[in-house]
Parts: sequence; structure tokens; C-alpha cells
Amino acid sequence: MKRLRARREELRAAGAGQARELEAKMQWTNLLDKAEGVKIRDDEHLLQEAPKRKKKGAQCRRTCEKRTARVAEKTQQLRDPWRQNPRENKAAKAERRLEKTRKRGRILPQDVEPTGLA
Repeated sequence: MKRLRARREELRAAGAGQARELEAKMQWTNLLDKAEGVKIRDDEHLLQEAPKRKKKGAQCRRTCEKRTARVAEKTQQLRDPWRQNPRENKAAKAERRLEKTRKRGRILPQDVEPTGLA
């Protein structure tokens, strides 16, 4: 884009006729390309912004990957203690349930002393 602009400026300095011919030729080639369905990227502002958008997209991807890895690691750390000794964990869970029922006022069979009358 900058090269084209520089070329136009050179031609304008050399002669106005050549510059007009070049611009007319570029317009015709652009129209023919558009008719064929070719995308024409001649908007200078969008061309300048494209590398910034690309850089921002890559940065977002990297942060997302880091976040995903961090979440996976944290869930793994939370799961590890449970996987190390599942039998103890199951017994502790059952005991917690029993404590909860006792707290609510339930009398459990293992809490009653055997009287020997049965």
C-alpha cells in the first residue's frame, strides 16, 4: 500500500497524465476483480489494523490456554487426596452422615447398649 502511494506520488511529480492513467488502470483492475469475486484489500485503515487484531487474538488464545491448564491442575489437586485412600474417605463420609442424624435427634441401633433381653 505504501509502495503504491509512493509510486503515485512519483508519477504525479513526473507528470499528471501518467498518474491519472495509473489510477484509472487500478480502478479497472479492481472492478474486474470484484466482478470475478476476488476480495480486494485496499482499505488502508483495515490493513494497518490487521496485525494488531492478529496479535490480540494470539494473546487471548494464550491466556485462555493458561487459564484452562490452571483450572485442570486445580481440580486435579482437589481430587488427589480422595484418590489416595478411598476406603478411609468412604468411612469418614458414613460417619459424618451418622453424626448428622444423631444431631437431629435420631437414636441409632449402634448407640443403644445391648441389654441382653433379646
